[in-house]
Amino acid sequence: MEVESQGAAFLCIGRFCWSLDSSHLLVRQAREGQAHLKAVRLDDMTTTWSGQVDMTCDGAFAPNGDAMLCVCQDELQWLSFPDGKMLERLSLSSLAPVRDTLTGPALGFDPDAPTAYFLGTDSGLYRWNVGSDCVPVLQDVEQMPEFTQQRYEVVSRDGRKVPVLRCIPPNSRSVAVMLVHGGPPDSGNWKSIEPGAHDSLTLRLLQDGFEVVTPAYRGMDENKGEYGRADVWDVVECGLDWKRRTGGKRPLALAGYSYGGYLAFLALGRADAPWAGGIALWPATGAFGLHEPRWFPADPVEKAAAMIERSPLAQAGRIRVPLLIFGGALEGGMENLSSIQERVRAQGIECDLIVFDDDTHGLGRHRDEIHAQMVDFLGKLTE
Repeated sequence: MEVESQGAAFLCIGRFCWSLDSSHLLVRQAREGQAHLKAVRLDDMTTTWSGQVDMTCDGAFAPNGDAMLCVCQDELQWLSFPDGKMLERLSLSSLAPVRDTLTGPALGFDPDAPTAYFLGTDSGLYRWNVGSDCVPVLQDVEQMPEFTQQRYEVVSRDGRKVPVLRCIPPNSRSVAVMLVHGGPPDSGNWKSIEPGAHDSLTLRLLQDGFEVVTPAYRGMDENKGEYGRADVWDVVECGLDWKRRTGGKRPLALAGYSYGGYLAFLALGRADAPWAGGIALWPATGAFGLHEPRWFPADPVEKAAAMIERSPLAQAGRIRVPLLIFGGALEGGMENLSSIQERVRAQGIECDLIVFDDDTHGLGRHRDEIHAQMVDFLGKLTE
């Protein structure tokens, strides 16, 4: 399908995007704060059905080919296909939103009945018998760790206010962790950093007594042409602010995953970096995917300078604190991580790179092992 290069139209498809006879593709098109879910007939590229939905929405074809499932933040909608008539809807207000993944919403279908299964953001597995009830099949009984929250805002160097959330466990350790989430997000706000059952990194750090500080760095729509620059300002300023708030004596580590790992690489290399150490988990090392056209300024001279300024490979030699990197060989790009490790080590700085040959982006197969190594690394940090 053709994608507008200047209209910032993002097309997303999920695991169940193909109709039964492969004649249609179900696509979510997002642009300027609105989204449309569309059924596109591929032989002539005609949109045969379209519905305006919220930005978190996605869709899927039912196995029998005569229905579509529209997945919204607050409800599920069962629609007939191809006319898109509303047949049934299920409110998620008393359940949980459907968890999103890199391949679309976490859901499945019964091939012999109008039944949908979905994984909620509360880590519960639910079965919706369309036209009847929705019942939990499996629920996560692990309790949230005990912690208190502090919310505040930090002014970044260009005047933008950055929301920050501090999660503080009882009897917290001296070392704290600033955790930079992946993205870039649709927007930087409280909702994007609120801890929950889906945020295993934060919860496990809290369980082991580490304070977790999370900045809601600016989102993609307010960061066009500034990826790896203005959002790095947000991260660094929040780190400096935390040091002032806590008297400057406690060590603060910087950890980031995916795009957050990319920001962590760059923030660690800043001259005013307040970090005692860094952890990069399945990090991006440069421009990628649909974000790439938005990454750099349009001016050729400015772009050439930005590609150096915002390159973790080019800036790795500026890092002056111990660094721990995790990657999955199945994702690719391990050569870049090896180069970053070499350039950090060339400055006499400790840098360990751990690559899992059987894993990819997210490293879902090795979370226990990763957490144990993170705890060991954090325990060795001193001011």
